[in-house]
Amino acid sequence: PRAQSPSRPTESVRPPHEYVLTVQEMIATQKPDGSWQNDFLTRRNAEALKHCGMPSARIAYKKAMRNLRSRGVL
Repeated sequence: PRAQSPSRPTESVRPPHEYVLTVQEMIATQKPDGSWQNDFLTRRNAEALKHCGMPSARIAYKKAMRNLRSRGVL
């Protein structure tokens, strides 16, 4: 493995903008049953909400986890 040159700043890798939602957008797009468009998005969004720390995010996280458990996905 090559060491990175100290003169070259480390670039952060970010996903394309269309894949990045704010917490408010995640909560607003959550379906009443606690899911999003599919199981992948539901799991991914739940994981992001789990680490957010906002009370509204905690509620959305619990709804998502309840949905995934009730359908046997987890």
